[in-house]
Amino acid sequence: MSHQSSEKNFYPLFLDLSGLHCLVAGLGGVGSRKLQGLLQCAPASILALDMEAPAAGLLPLLERPCVRFEQRPFRD
Repeated sequence: MSHQSSEKNFYPLFLDLSGLHCLVAGLGGVGSRKLQGLLQCAPASILALDMEAPAAGLLPLLERPCVRFEQRPFRD
């Protein structure tokens, strides 16, 4: 069955991230929400990357023991 629409349809994905290493590339609005959501999933670590210095409101999240922030671009 094909579904043709100009609207995007998203497939929900539920993952157990506990104990895993995660990456957030970019800490704008979307990246900030992703970081907050990942922290609720008990990952082993989160590497947060952004070309800019983080917003002051993100500093408490970036200071958590499992989070490492690097001010640099993403690279393979």
